[in-house]
Amino acid sequence: MKYLYTIVVLFLNCIISWGRENLPQDLDIRYSVLKCQLNRIEKVDSLLFENLPETFEEYYELYGSEEKPLSGYPNIIEYLNSSETAQGITQKIIGIATTAIPGKHYDPCLQNVLLSRLYKGEPREIVGYLNRHTYTENVVFWNFLFLREKGLCSKGEMNKAYSWLKDYNAQLRVEEYKYLDAIKEGYYLEPSVAKTSFHVDQKKVSCVKALFAEIEEADRMLLEYLPTSFGEYFALCGFDKDKKDGPLYSNQDIVSRLAKSSSIDRKELIRKVLLLCSGGGLPDTDHIGILQDCGYEFVNGEMAHYCIPILNRMSYDENLSFWRFIFGGIETRIPECERDRIFHNFEQLSKKNAEKYLFMDAIKKGYYLSVDGLYH
Repeated sequence: MKYLYTIVVLFLNCIISWGRENLPQDLDIRYSVLKCQLNRIEKVDSLLFENLPETFEEYYELYGSEEKPLSGYPNIIEYLNSSETAQGITQKIIGIATTAIPGKHYDPCLQNVLLSRLYKGEPREIVGYLNRHTYTENVVFWNFLFLREKGLCSKGEMNKAYSWLKDYNAQLRVEEYKYLDAIKEGYYLEPSVAKTSFHVDQKKVSCVKALFAEIEEADRMLLEYLPTSFGEYFALCGFDKDKKDGPLYSNQDIVSRLAKSSSIDRKELIRKVLLLCSGGGLPDTDHIGILQDCGYEFVNGEMAHYCIPILNRMSYDENLSFWRFIFGGIETRIPECERDRIFHNFEQLSKKNAEKYLFMDAIKKGYYLSVDGLYH
């Protein structure tokens, strides 16, 4: 089935010809599969968005009830919030929050998504959608947002939200928030004694499970066909100002998508990312900069111990190139203290683990190469 699917993918991608006229044959095949999977993900994301619950009760039946029919699958709101292809989710999740039962419904995932969009997103978008709801629905929205596992959040957080939107209104925005009083009323709103009824829509559950299975398969295919040569990766995703952008440059970033995926072999992703970084050029374009960020996260986070055996299988020059890429840029973004912290961490891991890192001096030498301008 795996090979049959690959053949179908290649056949379908005969019609996808733009931007790849000069690619070598092997790279052309890799492009075809990657492009097909990215298109597949976009379509599945659209279908997941269509199946997003309309009310909190429907959402609660899927994720908060005792049955938890989607247990073990990604949370649909959390997934779509991090998707680069799903549009309009803010309006949907605000609508869900306005139907919650005051003081009763609690969901940290939905709350965290709303809070991130409220304070880190586009305020005009949030205000516009809240203004479309009634005053009462806004009261319910704020009550839900302020509700925490052990009751209401601190009064300081409520005052912060009130002051933030009051200041927003004072700045003569195109559309002011109409329901400032709903913020405080939502905070003090008495809990409801209403009971939650359960009627899980099994058809929707089956549909969402099938869609996430599609996503998992597409992510696995993306990882399988992700290049391990920086030259190939740049030819597909890079931007050459002297020639033209790669055929996948305008698509969502593959590496950042795979870094957020829970359905792939994490060690294989680390291996491929480290190989790409070891042949890296100047990270001065979007996809190449994201590759650099991902590699940096791997060697500077909980996955660092997985990196040592992978780096040890490379040559000294490849390790030197790797660290030069990780630390470099048009202007180096990594301070020297961060380099020293990584160096110390690799020393400690070499003492604790069975395999010692063989190229410790490449870390500092690679850093100096990036800073001294030899990177170019």
